[in-house]
Amino acid sequence: KPYESIAEKIKGYVAFADRVIFVEEGIKNGGAGMLLAAALRSLDVSLEKKYEIAAIVDTFAKTTESSDIYAELGLSAGELFKKMSEN
Repeated sequence: KPYESIAEKIKGYVAFADRVIFVEEGIKNGGAGMLLAAALRSLDVSLEKKYEIAAIVDTFAKTTESSDIYAELGLSAGELFKKMSEN
């Protein structure tokens, strides 16, 4: 926070990036990634097909003792690496 000043500082990087992945441990809907995307759009930064938010989809995470909560949610290091490696 504040998202508007952060968006102003990074808009040049985002405009030239092939892909931006915003990683957060919180809920995707209404979270920091969405708020930052909205601030970037207000500065006329096009985010079509290149801005992705890796976060918990509006459900409670369920896991068992033998599983990794981050893997269950698609937020493990391996899953994030796959997202960054996709074309």
